[in-house]
Amino acid sequence: MTRQARPGETIVWRSVDREKRSVQTALPWNVVRHDEHSIVLFMRPGTVWKVRTGRYGGPRDRMLLEWDGAYAERIWTATNVLMFHRFGDAHSLWLARDDATSRLAWWYVNLEEPWHETAIGFDSRDNLLDRWSGPDGEWHWKDEDELAWAIAQGWVGPEREAELRKEGERALERFRRRDPPLDDDWLGYRPDPSWTIPTLPSGWPDYEPRAD
Repeated sequence: MTRQARPGETIVWRSVDREKRSVQTALPWNVVRHDEHSIVLFMRPGTVWKVRTGRYGGPRDRMLLEWDGAYAERIWTATNVLMFHRFGDAHSLWLARDDATSRLAWWYVNLEEPWHETAIGFDSRDNLLDRWSGPDGEWHWKDEDELAWAIAQGWVGPEREAELRKEGERALERFRRRDPPLDDDWLGYRPDPSWTIPTLPSGWPDYEPRAD
């Protein structure tokens, strides 16, 4: 994809392992806004996405230790989500609203590698630490136990932990300033009713996908 995507168009966001050249997760989204500086995406309940399967471990048995080469299907439920990303940043911001009431459910800072473009959307890599806030506006670190476990295994060093926490603080500062593209009334956003729930294209598991 070498052009700016149109509103309503489907793009695929993937978390990838660049060393092993494999796809970890893949989620299809509708494009809300896309320019040279940033992108805003939308996902609704019923969206089908994919995640790797295999042997899991860690504090809550959520960390994939050994991939079996297959993927499981997941279905997004309960909330509709707007994702905001400014190109070059090592995070995205997610706004979730209850799909039945449109009330704020949560804000989320997803710490991730800066995005790079693919033929079907964008690739990144999800990092271990995140931040979240409920309707009360209080922000919390998320998955600190998994980060501590990864540090104990020698997978993450203290310098990397410091980088992640610094990026989490930077993201929160952006949120509080309402830096673009957060400067619109996104709490009142409604998607075009003609949009359909996006689906993953046939080449989504390929590390270097081709557009259909």
